[in-house]
Amino acid sequence: MTEREIKEIKRRYRPEHSNISRVRGCYVNDKKESVAEFRHSLGMMTPEESEELLGILKKTFSGGVGRNIVDIDFTPEQVLHGKCQAHLATLRRTHLDDDDAIRWLYDTIKASFRCDGSYLIIVAYDAYDVPAYSKSGDDNGSSSMFDYILCSICPLKLTRAALSYKVCDNVFKNVIPDWVISAPEVGFMYPEFENRGANIYRAMYYMHDLGDNHSELTDAVFNAPIPMAVKAQRQTLTNIIEHAIGDECSIDVVKKLHEEIREKVDAKKADPNAYGDDPVTVTKEEIGIILETCGVADDRVDRFREEFDEQFGADTELRPDSAVDTRKFEVRTPEVVIKVKPECSELIRTRVIDGIKYITIRADADIEVNGTRITVQQKKAAESNG
Repeated sequence: MTEREIKEIKRRYRPEHSNISRVRGCYVNDKKESVAEFRHSLGMMTPEESEELLGILKKTFSGGVGRNIVDIDFTPEQVLHGKCQAHLATLRRTHLDDDDAIRWLYDTIKASFRCDGSYLIIVAYDAYDVPAYSKSGDDNGSSSMFDYILCSICPLKLTRAALSYKVCDNVFKNVIPDWVISAPEVGFMYPEFENRGANIYRAMYYMHDLGDNHSELTDAVFNAPIPMAVKAQRQTLTNIIEHAIGDECSIDVVKKLHEEIREKVDAKKADPNAYGDDPVTVTKEEIGIILETCGVADDRVDRFREEFDEQFGADTELRPDSAVDTRKFEVRTPEVVIKVKPECSELIRTRVIDGIKYITIRADADIEVNGTRITVQQKKAAESNG
């Protein structure tokens, strides 16, 4: 799904736009036991409660496409004959009314979802009258119906006991600890909303933690592979570069890679239409060209391309955050960590002085140490250097 399609579906989770009339779900304790199942009508809830519930479900569409939100692809054989896809299709077709299918979903999640505490499984059905737009952007009314199921898995957190002050009664009272629903840890939508219609060969999958894609859950619910988590992709790429180019992996190479990728991201921010609806991606060839520009030997660049194909696949395109952390630039040793704004990475250099390796930072502006402004004296600096 594109960012535009995600935003269109997210707008459904406002009380005035939603067709979600009820939700079904299951409370699972820390022993993976089903304590209670529920089927609630939003019409029987107060406006504040239904708005809160829709707000929690809406968070299943949070984060970046390709980062927190990824596509799960199904083969034609799975769609036609797959057990998992059949259950998902039944839940959608019956508007969550098939008890066998809903119980399959609960049991599958309980058996495969890793969670230290208790959590809620919340399942909703929505039917969206997709408006048709003219070339001028005018709304020409409904053109088709897109209906789907949304499943959100939300950890429960116990509030702490606390002393409160009741203004109306003018008294102090203890607040009793209680369980509250947290934002979804994972979730999915089936089918996917694509080109303003349903793509039954895909599901949208959401993960809160970029370092954990809960692959056991997706294996059980979809019987389909899930893309590697963002942090795992970044570490894999780092390992490939380090191994392939060896001692030619200098700070200049890393800075150049970081700079080129960040410029692509900045170009997209400056002009959202720069790449159309497609997200910004980084290819193997682009990284190879950056390495060549930095003077890395041809045989080592070729080795990088080969290892990239082995780990990611020849045609894989990475999201920028899967290649580098575009939000920071950090230099780390066992004793020291240096962080600068990404656009200021040129301030940091490495030097070898009298056979000793140094990290140098250009400091033209004011310098403070523990909040105290200091002066760098040229004479003392020269003495300390030799």
